[in-house]
Amino acid sequence: MGTLLSTFDCPICGGNVRAHYHTKPENVSCQANSAKPGEKCWLKETDKLGNYCFEWLSSIQRKRQTSLAGQPREYYFECVQLIYAAFKVSKKSVFALFASYSAETRWFLLSTCPSRLHAILQQIMAINGGLSARPPLSKPNLPDSIDPGLLPALRSFASRAENRYHRLIALGHERDSRYVTARMNNPIALAVFMSRMGKTSWKQATSKVLTSFFKEHPRRRPNKLNAFLQFVDAPITIEDGRGRPKKGKIRNTQKLTSLKVLPRNQIEQELAKAKQSLRAEYYLAFWLVVVCGQDTSKIKQLALDQITGKA
Repeated sequence: MGTLLSTFDCPICGGNVRAHYHTKPENVSCQANSAKPGEKCWLKETDKLGNYCFEWLSSIQRKRQTSLAGQPREYYFECVQLIYAAFKVSKKSVFALFASYSAETRWFLLSTCPSRLHAILQQIMAINGGLSARPPLSKPNLPDSIDPGLLPALRSFASRAENRYHRLIALGHERDSRYVTARMNNPIALAVFMSRMGKTSWKQATSKVLTSFFKEHPRRRPNKLNAFLQFVDAPITIEDGRGRPKKGKIRNTQKLTSLKVLPRNQIEQELAKAKQSLRAEYYLAFWLVVVCGQDTSKIKQLALDQITGKA
């Protein structure tokens, strides 16, 4: 008894493909052994470009996710088809097409294209100062074990971190795709810990709770939670001792006034005048200030017998 075969349409070029009837249509392409490529199938190209692009689409087709780097699978099928057509015109056309894509789309296309085509695309992207390629921003995963009362603040803090990420990227700064998840790592761990303790509000994040949390997680750095605790207006925050003192928490220090330095001959003249006009004990106090540089506030604290030696 022969094998039962069915006819499918190639999702890449539209050609007729014959395969086992149990095979899923999305898994069948012109690369199958029993395939009958269509008239315009890229596998028939003689310059190898069609083979590269066909291999490119096949690697995207094998991805199990329906959404890839924030876009549906069909979007990247269309991208590769447009790139194939642009290659037929010129490399400048390919560059213009890549310039119209987002940095995340360029990253996904480069990560899935065949190695023989990867170097060519990188050279094209380097034209006119170059185009950047960036992996999509990873989103934090909030465990189901977190109490619902703690979730709104976590989502709001994650949204603020995501907005900051996009602002920094727009200003030309480089940030890792795990920027948001890294900032959410400690708050999520604290939320899981508080939920296990039966806490339902961030107002319950007291010093006792935090102490217990860091005892259970000794490798977590306390200062990494300070920004989040300030964001949720928790009853306690952790001071960060690094860097400059924060505004409003600078210690009041006594201002230093510059000393007035007089020439030696002028000092002798002032001492001569004071000796003629002042009593002996006052002249000695004056001498201590002018010659020895004593503080006048300390001189005022001296008793008369400490200067003259008489009771």
